[in-house]
Amino acid sequence: MRIFELLEELNIKGIKISIDGDDINVVSPRGSLTSEIKATLIENKKDIVNYLSSLKLSADDNPIVPIDNNKRCELSFAQQRLWFIDQFEGGAGVHYNVFCPLLLTGHLRVAVLEKAFATIIERHSSLRTTFRGTNDCVEQVVSDKVVFTLPVIDVSKANLPAYLISTENYAFSLTFGPLFIVKLYRLSDKKHILMINMHHIVSDGWSIGILNSELTALYCAYMEGKSSPLSPLPIQYVDFAHWQRRWLLGGVLDKQVMYWERQLCSAPKLLELPTDRPRPTVQSFHGNRVELKINSVLTRSLRQLSHVCEVTLFMTLFSAFSVLLMRYSRQDDVCIGTPIANRQRHELEPLIGFFVNTLVLRTKLSKNVNAHELLKHVKNIALSAYANQDVPFEHLVDVLKPERSLSYSPLFQVMFVLQNNADVVIDLPSLSVDIVESKYHVAKFDLTLTLTEENSEIVGALEYNTDLFNSSTIERMAGHYLRLLDGMVDRPDLHVMELPLLSEQEYKQALYHWNNTQVDYPKDRCIHELFEAQVEATPDAIATVFECSQLSYSQLDVKSNQLAQYLITRGVGPEVRVGLCVERTLELIVGLLGILKAGGAYVPIDPEYPEQRKAFLVKDSGICLLLTQRSLMPLINAQGISYFCLDDQCSLLSRQSVLKPSIMAKALNLAYVIYTSGSTGLPKGVAVSHFSLSQLCYYHQRAFRVTPEVKATQLAGIGFDAMAWEVWPYLTAGASIRLVPKEVVFMPPVLIDWLQKYHISHCFAPTPLTEQLLTEPWPEACGLRYLATGGDRFKQRVPPELPFKLVNAYGPTEGTVASTSGLINVCDNHRIHIGKAIDNVTTYILDHHLLPTPIGVVGELAVGGRGLARGYLHRPELTAKAFIPNPFSEYPGERLYK
Repeated sequence: MRIFELLEELNIKGIKISIDGDDINVVSPRGSLTSEIKATLIENKKDIVNYLSSLKLSADDNPIVPIDNNKRCELSFAQQRLWFIDQFEGGAGVHYNVFCPLLLTGHLRVAVLEKAFATIIERHSSLRTTFRGTNDCVEQVVSDKVVFTLPVIDVSKANLPAYLISTENYAFSLTFGPLFIVKLYRLSDKKHILMINMHHIVSDGWSIGILNSELTALYCAYMEGKSSPLSPLPIQYVDFAHWQRRWLLGGVLDKQVMYWERQLCSAPKLLELPTDRPRPTVQSFHGNRVELKINSVLTRSLRQLSHVCEVTLFMTLFSAFSVLLMRYSRQDDVCIGTPIANRQRHELEPLIGFFVNTLVLRTKLSKNVNAHELLKHVKNIALSAYANQDVPFEHLVDVLKPERSLSYSPLFQVMFVLQNNADVVIDLPSLSVDIVESKYHVAKFDLTLTLTEENSEIVGALEYNTDLFNSSTIERMAGHYLRLLDGMVDRPDLHVMELPLLSEQEYKQALYHWNNTQVDYPKDRCIHELFEAQVEATPDAIATVFECSQLSYSQLDVKSNQLAQYLITRGVGPEVRVGLCVERTLELIVGLLGILKAGGAYVPIDPEYPEQRKAFLVKDSGICLLLTQRSLMPLINAQGISYFCLDDQCSLLSRQSVLKPSIMAKALNLAYVIYTSGSTGLPKGVAVSHFSLSQLCYYHQRAFRVTPEVKATQLAGIGFDAMAWEVWPYLTAGASIRLVPKEVVFMPPVLIDWLQKYHISHCFAPTPLTEQLLTEPWPEACGLRYLATGGDRFKQRVPPELPFKLVNAYGPTEGTVASTSGLINVCDNHRIHIGKAIDNVTTYILDHHLLPTPIGVVGELAVGGRGLARGYLHRPELTAKAFIPNPFSEYPGERLYK
């Protein structure tokens, strides 16, 4: 590993290296180094000394010196950013509080502790600083001296958590201060909780380490009656702020800004992670965290992979996180923030103040890359960012001027942090000191992954915004991150977007457990045969009604047999397509059955269609004959095809045989061809067999309890595939269908009265009509048992009480009307679901590589099983593209519709 890369990784972790002659010194406020890093430092000692010496010569050209008046000074770039946020949010936010609650057990000398804190406040001017002015002209004001008194609060008989939360939630005033508060809560004579709270504008993570180290040294010295052992500070934070402005504006800033402008040009403004709730208009910063651990075996493998690829461990862990976010968001261009200590100069190492900077690392995958290639890509991105790390993030935001929103942070919304080890706990004599787990969590970003190297393992947590995510979602995400790391180690040659995300249990659940839908049913029966069985069972039962006319099962059987006999004389038989363009009358039902009984397949053409669409359907479907009505002839004549008027040839049909035709279609023969809307191109004729249609009927009858007593409606347009849902499950179960008059369909209040009048028990309505019906009052004693709809978008809220069951039966036309189904309840108002796979249907949510996506992650719906259509009529290439081999099936020939 190059020395520059090693030092940059240490810099990110808050570990500084300095030189003393031919030796190197390690400044690590966060604790001791790992044995691996120690060995690397020793091995490369000579090169490190030479490298740092060259940097020191450069730094000496621009020394930081005390300013004449260090009581007032402009803000550093980082401070200016937090000042702006404080003003932007009204000064009430607590998400930039840096707090450290510690449990002190043993003999505590309160006066000594108070004196130690007073010394630290006097020593660091940043802890005596407030801010005044406007956004255009603001300065930091340093008080000469602050008289510090350590408040001791007796909570032995009080509610301690309430006190702690109130301290953690303390809303600092940047104008009036103080911005550093300490409180001591007395639990008993030998138990205290020390609460330290600072505003981020005067501190950072490195500063906590300095504070802990100095407090330990001062408390120990004062306990023994000694003076302060700490060396005087050569400069203060205000000196750095003054120097930073002048050094960066001397040309350094412009050069590095040009890099960031190129790097972040056209970057996505928002990482669209799938959330459990809509993003609020104003970011709340309510947070929580889910812990995770990378075990020693995987940690060792990740270090080995990093060594082989000549990258740092940071780069490897970051790369996996980038892939995780890409897979979750379906974006191949993501921006992630990462903090950097930003204390390149040795004068800054002992100062308490806000130095940390944030780099935006943008990862783009423009082609198929494996883990090795991704690591190389991330390495180049990271090294370029390190070389241009002097540009304050705050200034970068000002220059790039991203679209500002109160609902998310600019440039990035997800953070990645790798620390070397946990913060140092204060070590005080005669006391044991333990960190108190905070009950209050903030989330500055949508998501932050913080990892820490601890001996042979890596531990960490995913901090998340609770307004956006549920804990279960983040727990799954943490597991998927670990799975990705495993995959990168096991299959570094595999495309990173194909690396496994799901655990074995999740994989089996998505592919098999949720798709255990097999239900036995007669697979070799045609639809008209199932109807004929009902004719034998209940010949006198009413099959269909329209206004004042009705047909019993036997009457409908006779009429459809006579039509079928005639159609056979016109050449109709298996696989022959016959057009049907009629109004919603009894001729519709007779026509459908007659075509099927002749062995043919019907092609419904809605009379309401525009002339251009009707002409296209007639030509594309290749129908041999068009069944229609006299009133529709002016619409049909222009098509130039043979036609037959069902209502004008009664005498001809009456002379045909009433026996069922001898020509019999098989279950795998075509039942109908129905055309898609054409919203994504030319309309496509979807070819559906009796085999697929009959499985829908059997499911429908079981799920909706269809019996001969049921009365159902038919109101969908005949060119809509829902007509099959409205007709065949009922006519094959001995139920009755009442055709809804056209004028009733478009008047929801009238339709409700109509349903009541005719005692309708089952009704299907398209989603827009269903939404209107839900806004209308329904009678309490409603005879309707099921109202079914079918859609993936549902805007209307569900009333708290409905007198019927509301069902969403969703599915593409290519899946034979419905592929999923589920009850809709009032509790589903946030997102109306499409239910789960129906009988003998399998459903998968897949990514671009046909891999199952995690729960909650957006993907493409793929449908399999017995409900699949044959494909598209006359469109073999399109069929092959949409109907693909099922990669999860052990049976050859099974397909999925994407």
